[in-house]
Amino acid sequence: AALGMPPFSHEDDPARGALAALAMHRVLKQLGLRCSIGVTTGRVYCGAVGSEVRKEYTIMGDKVNLAARLMQHAAGGIYADSDTHERSVDQVDYSNGGMLKVKGKSAFVQVFVPREGKRREERRDRGGASQMIGRRIELAQLQAALTRLYQQASNGAVVIQGEAGIGKSRLLAAFDDIARAAPVRMLGGAADAIERSTSYLAWQDVLLQLLNLGETPPAERAQHISTALAGDSTALPMLPLLNAVLSLDLPENSLTREMRGEVRANNLHQLVVRLLNYSAARQPLLTIFDDVHWMDSASWSLLLAVSQPVSHAVIAGAAGAPTGARQRSRAPNVADVTGLHRTPARTHGAGGNGRTGRAPTARREPARARCSVDP
Repeated sequence: AALGMPPFSHEDDPARGALAALAMHRVLKQLGLRCSIGVTTGRVYCGAVGSEVRKEYTIMGDKVNLAARLMQHAAGGIYADSDTHERSVDQVDYSNGGMLKVKGKSAFVQVFVPREGKRREERRDRGGASQMIGRRIELAQLQAALTRLYQQASNGAVVIQGEAGIGKSRLLAAFDDIARAAPVRMLGGAADAIERSTSYLAWQDVLLQLLNLGETPPAERAQHISTALAGDSTALPMLPLLNAVLSLDLPENSLTREMRGEVRANNLHQLVVRLLNYSAARQPLLTIFDDVHWMDSASWSLLLAVSQPVSHAVIAGAAGAPTGARQRSRAPNVADVTGLHRTPARTHGAGGNGRTGRAPTARREPARARCSVDP
């Protein structure tokens, strides 16, 4: 199997490959079948091979061969190479598999064992351990919004825009570190390229954190929420609307059963605003969303709805114009941080992603498969 075949490449293909390997291994193990998988990432040849009489589309190259070698050594498990690990460690949890001597390689090969995909709230911590260099102006804008939130109970949203790889997530991680020292309650969510058609995906983690459901077993969440809001005669009958976000399986009642389309969505927005207000009455809320360019339209509409009537600030990072850009342009409480641009290394000694090093350059690679999975 190969991911990232032109024209279907994605920036997270290494993570998709590792997660696909985990899913394949899990299913085959449940069927009682032994399965070994090797996962590698890098440049390979993609194209037609053969003569005028007979041709076939294939991929070939060192990374394809290495995936086969790792599969042979995996012994019923999964091995990933260092390139896959480096490019997906934000989204996949790995353990160190040690060094291997494989056929066709003069040097030992470092391998890693993917264990499970990281939860979206864990991904928000990526890059926060290293020092942020540059981006002083953008950080100042975010800090100003944070100060207005807890000093003036100001609400609204700030959107950070920039091309892929420019350092939006790194900037959000640096701001996250700063915000943790402020007197605000922090929530976080993220959209996902693979699940961008899932309604309200970006809000799932936010509401789980808001309602303190993170450690509650899924089967007990409905009862937990119903008990917590038992004294609210307005919110209680509306709780089945949360099924669209949290899959609570709360039974519909005579009120929610008749709601359809826009009416149902608007009432869900009002319910979420009410829940946020409960928390904001005790402490201002700050919600950080990452990868909002993958956010579905339902999540974006809810984001706009809650950014105005609540003592609540929303900080969001997006590559290019998010799905709801047209809606955002009509929302008075939504501001843009000046678009991020790459910073020349000779001026600041930092790459455009905020880390020390050479400034990355954009490039087009028409025929490239970025992740090879060999089961």
